Amino acid sequence: MSKFFSIIFLMTAFSSLAAEKVSFVSLLSSPQQYDGKCVQTVGVISVEFESGSLYLDQASYIARAYENGISQPFEAE
Repeated sequence: MSKFFSIIFLMTAFSSLAAEKVSFVSLLSSPQQYDGKCVQTVGVISVEFESGSLYLDQASYIARAYENGISQPFEAE
């Protein structure tokens, strides 16, 4: 329930920002093109202790196909 709430919170908190809609495949193939930009994409999120990943689809998440995902460590503030 908390993951769902967090995602809804993020969606509402940043709804006023102008985000460019980008396919996840485009984001994976040329990430430098979107560096520093606010983008909107669709994928499967995995939030774990001190890390997280966004995967292309559920099959990539289950198989831990890291080439089909983007990993981002979370930094403590």
